[in-house]
Amino acid sequence: MKNIFSFINNRISSGAKVVLFFSFVFLFWLLLMTPFLKGGLSFPEEAWSYNERIKAFVSTISSGVYPLWTRSDPGGVPNEFFLRRIGDYNPVYGLMVILLKAGLPINVVYLSFLCGYFFIGVIGFYLLARLIWEDRIFAMLAAMGLLFSCWGFILYYTYIVLILTPGIWFFYFFFSFWRVPNKLCFLGSVLTLMILLTTYIPVYFILILAVAVLVVSIVYFSELLKALDRGKTFFKEHPLVTFIGITAILCAMIPLINLFQMGKRGDIILPNRGQQLVSLAGNGFKVSEHSLKVDLGIFAHWNPASLVQNKEDLDIYTFYMSPLFYLLFFLGCLTRLNRRIISLTLILLIFFVIGSPEAFPIRAFLNKYFFVFKYFRNTNYLTWLIFLPGLILLSVGLFKGLFKEAMSNSEDKFKWFKKITFLHIVFLVYLIFVGINIFTVYFLVILSWLFWWLYLVSKVKFTNIFGICILLLAVLINAAEVYSVVWKSAELVQQAKTPLINEKDRSTFSNVEEDSKKESPVALWITTPYFNTFFMFTDPEVKKNYLKDLVIFYDKVQFFPDETVMFKPNNIKDLNNRSKVFVKSLNGEDTVQILPGEPGEGFRLLPSDVNHFFIETNFYSPKFLVLNDVYFPGWTVRINGEPGIIVRSNFAFKGILLPEGKNTVMFEYLPRGLIITKVVNFMFFYFIFIALLFLGVKNFFRVRQE
Repeated sequence: MKNIFSFINNRISSGAKVVLFFSFVFLFWLLLMTPFLKGGLSFPEEAWSYNERIKAFVSTISSGVYPLWTRSDPGGVPNEFFLRRIGDYNPVYGLMVILLKAGLPINVVYLSFLCGYFFIGVIGFYLLARLIWEDRIFAMLAAMGLLFSCWGFILYYTYIVLILTPGIWFFYFFFSFWRVPNKLCFLGSVLTLMILLTTYIPVYFILILAVAVLVVSIVYFSELLKALDRGKTFFKEHPLVTFIGITAILCAMIPLINLFQMGKRGDIILPNRGQQLVSLAGNGFKVSEHSLKVDLGIFAHWNPASLVQNKEDLDIYTFYMSPLFYLLFFLGCLTRLNRRIISLTLILLIFFVIGSPEAFPIRAFLNKYFFVFKYFRNTNYLTWLIFLPGLILLSVGLFKGLFKEAMSNSEDKFKWFKKITFLHIVFLVYLIFVGINIFTVYFLVILSWLFWWLYLVSKVKFTNIFGICILLLAVLINAAEVYSVVWKSAELVQQAKTPLINEKDRSTFSNVEEDSKKESPVALWITTPYFNTFFMFTDPEVKKNYLKDLVIFYDKVQFFPDETVMFKPNNIKDLNNRSKVFVKSLNGEDTVQILPGEPGEGFRLLPSDVNHFFIETNFYSPKFLVLNDVYFPGWTVRINGEPGIIVRSNFAFKGILLPEGKNTVMFEYLPRGLIITKVVNFMFFYFIFIALLFLGVKNFFRVRQE
């Protein structure tokens, strides 16, 4: 056995060892994820929504249409809110489209995206750990800790990997750049920052970045000045690259600013977040105090008092980090501190305070005096985004310090071994005292003790590869038992919810009709203020009957001067009987009578896509057409190629006045400003992505030659 490890250590290059290591651990991780990857587990909570929306987004793009509008929510709504949540500019979606075009099923493409994107984050975590601790072996241990943590469950029930992976790579590129400025690290920082700025709400990342930069700047103040000088020199020597990077970052901020402006104006609201249901004005994205009261912060999924869970406590929501890293953390307390360990400790302590439950006074203070906390509801995300990777990095750093110190003096090795053995016994006593019934934890402790015995007591010299394999075995056996217990606790049923349709098909209104059948009003997730009021206060049967048709034609139009007229009993009756349409304004007249004539040929719906509605009509007299899709700024209409006017009709929908005769009507949602923003951002994203790939490959071959 020893000869095998010696052969690997001497005959295989360092780079090849890393490739073999990651290949093995990733395949083993995929094996543990089999119940999830087989599709036998239904996505719970918001993970289902992201699953369906990302698949619908990629499918729609592959059909040649970019979804700016969506009917996946009742009444229709601008898709920009959801595009921000998934980060539609991310080049990884382009790769998903290619896989879909190659013939792979959409579910396979999506699961490949989830697992592959997380594994890219794990590789970035390895590089970040190697940058911090300057040791390949300890960096491999850190990557192993993240891979076999609760992130496997997190992929199953939430979407935070969309922030984790680019966040890890940003910090790697960012700190690498300030150590040794170069184009690769600068463009890498720019691209990952652009992805983070255009994905979900970037307050989590901005907060983590601000705290990390503040702490590192204080602890490394003298080195900071030198790093700033190096960066200044780089910017002077590469003005074009600097200009492109800064311009790209500024452009990446525009979609988020536009979205917040949309919410600030009240164009769209989030009723499900606790906003007042009848609100027609105000900030649509502000988190209500009611919804904040349920925020338990980092303790929502993590109980620091219970480091190791029993089988009955394990589920998909469990905060899980291999007990090996808790053990390494306690052992590392025997070693000396350095500035890197102090920096990591301070960062974690600060986020421990920030991530406290809403009931704590410090959170009330932050919510009151800091603007960003108005949009900062799910502080439990900090548990996964900062505490889990931070604790792993800190544990590995302490372990490295202890190992180097214990191995540096051969005369003191046995003394170190006695101290380490004592702490192992203490940890075992703790496990027995709390009654841990995950039996691989005990084996893990024994393997850890064996590792120290082989290196500190045994007279046989062992390679670093042998040591990492012992620790790898300790992590793998425990992860195998924990993952098995967790997947058994998950619900083994097929997805219960109806998947979203391809956004190219606009003739299906099942979501609206299904919501209309509910006896009591349920808060919508996102909508316009007018449709929200219509949805909440219209009688369910009237609403069901009204929304069953996409297009309605009227012979009589009535003007309503204020927002309350629409919901008077007589008007609701007229709406149900379809005797007249109510419009906000039409030539300033209270009532417009359109004399009914012969019906003519009627109308037919033409094939449409997510951003268009096409309708052909043929009536012998003028009609008022109501399209039961939400009225929203940015929609335009053309009648026989000529621009028309859309008026808000029946309180929340689109309406136009049609002339008699044959007409071809095209409703279109292609706002010019939005289109320009997307084109410019896609150009920057893919240009920098391709440049980054080119520089990365070039750097790889340069390093190999050296």
